[in-house]
Amino acid sequence: MLTELTGATPSFGYESIAGVTARNLQQLLTTDAFVDDLIRRAGLTTAIESGVIDHADVRNSIIAVPRGDNLVSVSATTPNPEQSVRLATAALDGFVEYVVSNDIADATVRIETYDQIRDENLDRLNAAIDELNDYVATHPAGNEELRPVNERLALDRLEAQVSRMDDLYQAAEQNVNDSRLAANVARTVVARQLRVIDEPTLPTYATSGLRATVMTVGLFIFVGGILAAGLLVVRTLLDRSVRSPEDIETRFGVEVLAVVPAARR
Repeated sequence: MLTELTGATPSFGYESIAGVTARNLQQLLTTDAFVDDLIRRAGLTTAIESGVIDHADVRNSIIAVPRGDNLVSVSATTPNPEQSVRLATAALDGFVEYVVSNDIADATVRIETYDQIRDENLDRLNAAIDELNDYVATHPAGNEELRPVNERLALDRLEAQVSRMDDLYQAAEQNVNDSRLAANVARTVVARQLRVIDEPTLPTYATSGLRATVMTVGLFIFVGGILAAGLLVVRTLLDRSVRSPEDIETRFGVEVLAVVPAARR
């Protein structure tokens, strides 16, 4: 079920959202990365590696067709009914995940960036804490009020550095959480835009293929030829027109004396 997709507006003429989506899915099937993902999702990796099927078989077995403006029908046709169901399901799931990945790409980049910044700030925070602890350990004081001014200034500087690094770390952690929340929201929005109305079902009968079509056409041609020949014979038998001198002798039992030849003026 399609309600709104980013970039679904065509440049020329009118094209429904369903038409754009079906075309995008068919284009994705031309890529090895998408087909490999479908093979993995459908559990056909072993069949591919053993040569039972290949990538071309997977591509040719799946078709996406728009049904109206907001619905897309995805089907798979293979010699194995269960394999057809797995491929159709994999195509639906793989396409949804592809759209989700595109929509949350920016959020994913932000998460990775803020993760790196957070880890760097955590390392700086730990280094500042270690530096403060080391200074306190090497400059003990029984009474802080009696600590020399230069040591107090050094401790204030180290404590301020720890506080500053902790603020940077907390800010980076908040940015990571906000980016993850944005990614989850984007995923939810796409999941609402792309909804599977009817799950793929196991086919109960075989779909007529090229061989059946050829046999049907051949049967019609054969039957048509027999009927045409029969009609020709019947028409010939019922034809009572006189076309030659022999027809006159046969029908009327008289001898033909002369025939006026056909001649152009």
